[in-house]
Formats: sequence, structure tokens, C-alpha cells
Amino acid sequence: VQPIARFIATPDEEWYRKLHLVLEAEGGRAISAAHKTIQPAIAMRDTGAVIAALTQLAQDVASLSNFQMQQFDQKDSRGEAVMMQRLRAFVAEDLSEEDYAVWVYAEGSSPLLPALHAILGLRKLDGIAGPLQEHWQMQGRRCMATKHRDFLDKLEMGVSVRAYCLCEWRKASVEGIAALEDAFNNCIEALLRYCSLRQRLVSRMFPDVSKIRLMNAEQEQVIRTGRLALLQMRRVADSHRMLLSRQH
Repeated sequence: VQPIARFIATPDEEWYRKLHLVLEAEGGRAISAAHKTIQPAIAMRDTGAVIAALTQLAQDVASLSNFQMQQFDQKDSRGEAVMMQRLRAFVAEDLSEEDYAVWVYAEGSSPLLPALHAILGLRKLDGIAGPLQEHWQMQGRRCMATKHRDFLDKLEMGVSVRAYCLCEWRKASVEGIAALEDAFNNCIEALLRYCSLRQRLVSRMFPDVSKIRLMNAEQEQVIRTGRLALLQMRRVADSHRMLLSRQH
């Protein structure tokens, strides 16, 4: 991959560019593979295939987080804040400092984070929209590649994994429910770690924008709200069934 342009041609800019090239390339492959496996599995009600795809997705997102962590540990961060201010004229001249920080957190117009939310079923969970999701809707989509927008629309119109789980918990075996719950919640944990590292990156580059920490905390709370407790739901339902059968 060759860059279209180098704006300030510094080592910090090269590091930032290469970091996000890897995240986008590997993240895109992970999301595409998950989508191609999960959607037909949901249509066929193949819970085993859904579990396998979620397990792989969690591992892939964890690999992205590990890569970010390695990059952070290998590099001196002292020049990053200066770099971002020098880049502002080229990439975010019309944005406030806070919006610029959010733009970096969300990887610009990347479909990566919104696609993960859409596949799992977290985009507008129970009517909740986190502040960073609002950025994806208001700013990210405007500059996003048309194919990426179309892919997100396709994801959001389909059945999410969370919706599938909430339909299947009454029908699957207890062992199947336990495996499905674990696989889904492992994806949630992997996504939370990835978001935490995005917030760490932004804090390095925008040390004076404290609100990004609050926005990230609110977004992570939305993600945590998506955790599933399928076994507990099954136990409660089975208990109610037994109670009703005794009464009759």
C-alpha cells in the first residue's frame, strides 16, 4: 500500500499511518469473514457456526488490540501532540479540538468500529446511542467510502448476533446457551479492550481534551449494557414453567 500524500513527512506521521493501515486491513478482513459466516448461520439457525464465528471474531479483535499495545510500548509519545496540531490544517481544519479528538478515536471515516457494533447488535441498543456512535452517524458517514456505507447499511438491516441470541435462548440446549453466551460476551470484552486502547491513543495525542475520557466511558457503558445473561434467563423461565406446572 502506498500513501496518496504525506502531509508533514515526520516519523510520527509515518508511525500513525502504518498503525492505521494495519488496523484497517486486518480489521476489515476480520469483519468480512465474520459477516460471511454469521449471516448464513443465523438464517439456518446453526448455533454452532455462530459460536465458532464469534470465537474467531473475539480472537481477531484481541489481535488488533495486542498490535496497538505493542506499537504504544515501542514508541516515544512526546511528539504526537505536536504532530496532530500540525496535521490539523490538512485533515480537520473545520473541526473543534474535541471533534478532532473524536475523529482520531473513531479512526476518521473508518467503518471498523460501527461495523463491529452493528454485527454484535450494539449500535442503538435499547434506544441508547453513545456519544461516539453519534459521531459515526453525523460525521463519519459523510466522508466514508460509498462501498463502506453500503456495507454498514447492509449490516444494520440484517439480524444482529444479539437479536439472534435473544431468539434462541429458549430453544437451544443448556450447553448450547452457555457456549453462545460465552462467545458473545467474549466479543464484548474484546471490543471494550479495543476501545480502551483507542482512548489511550487519543489521550497521548490530545492531552488537554479531557472530555474524550468521559465520552469513552459512556460509550463503553453502552457496550457493557449489551452483555447477555442467557443462562440466567433460561433458569428464570424454567423456574416459572415448573411453578405453573405444579399449580395445574
